[in-house]
Amino acid sequence: MHRQEKKAYAWVAMQTYSGRKDIHIVTDVLIEVVEQFQKYNIASADLNKARLKLESLADETDDKIVENQLNRLRPKIRKALALIAEKDDSLFIFIDDLHVIKQELQPVLLNHLYAICRDNRTFLKISGIEQFIKEKPYNAQEIRLDYNLTMPEKSKNHIKSILDAHAIYCALPDISYLCGKGVLDRLVWVAAGVPRDALYIFSQAIARSTMKDEKKVSISSINAAASEMAEVKLRDMQQDVFGDSDEVKHILEKIRLFCVDEKPVFLVEIKNENTLFSKIKQLIALRLLHVIHEGITPRKAGRRFMALMLDYSVNLFQKEPKALTSHELRKLPIFPLS
Repeated sequence: MHRQEKKAYAWVAMQTYSGRKDIHIVTDVLIEVVEQFQKYNIASADLNKARLKLESLADETDDKIVENQLNRLRPKIRKALALIAEKDDSLFIFIDDLHVIKQELQPVLLNHLYAICRDNRTFLKISGIEQFIKEKPYNAQEIRLDYNLTMPEKSKNHIKSILDAHAIYCALPDISYLCGKGVLDRLVWVAAGVPRDALYIFSQAIARSTMKDEKKVSISSINAAASEMAEVKLRDMQQDVFGDSDEVKHILEKIRLFCVDEKPVFLVEIKNENTLFSKIKQLIALRLLHVIHEGITPRKAGRRFMALMLDYSVNLFQKEPKALTSHELRKLPIFPLS
């Protein structure tokens, strides 16, 4: 949108810095931001001076010196951005996948970025997996992008509207033209209401159905495509869980074995200070567990539980996405946190 409207913006893909845990991440991100804004001639000279100074810090091994130099450069960068913002009304800096850098460095980076943006019509847009972000700034507006299975009908309508838009673009009446009976319901369920997963699964299912000379996408093709998505999600885990993927994978296997003995849908007590519960929240963020109810008290008052479902890539579920009744929720098995 900003590119089409020729608005000034900078985009930083944090995956470039995945696995890094040094203060020079801040320096490198600021260099990227400054370089992208340099093309706006109104402040290019000042930004070029700032970039050269930032690049000179690359070989500095003393973190305190780096931090002091960054603090001194912030007002100069902020002033240069203000000149561009004055001409363009506003600027945007996009930080994509903040969660891939070490949690201890996240607030350090955000502090420097916020300092160059504050009160000069420069805005930060930050994306990331909530459970892997150390803290959300008090003055940040949080925007959640996905529905989930707590609202299956809304999830279905949302996903269908996206697929309909693609179908209409291809001169089809709507997505139902390509779908066999029950396919959309099944797609929503196996994708757990997540649009990006639904799009991936549906595209793979189209390829499978085409190879089998089917006239429409079938439920069996949806099932097969969803099962294969496990490898994609496990690969994402390696990238997104900083230095912790083996432990999270071990907990996933523990839950999988529990579901084999019990049910693929279960309760877990909400204990935010519990280490195991924190790992379970990470599995939710990685889309390997899915929330079907955010809070229920099945037995003793004062103890709240979350209802979760193991991802379809490991288990088979019912065809129709529907909310469980309170009675059904209370009868679900409880996964122990000890």
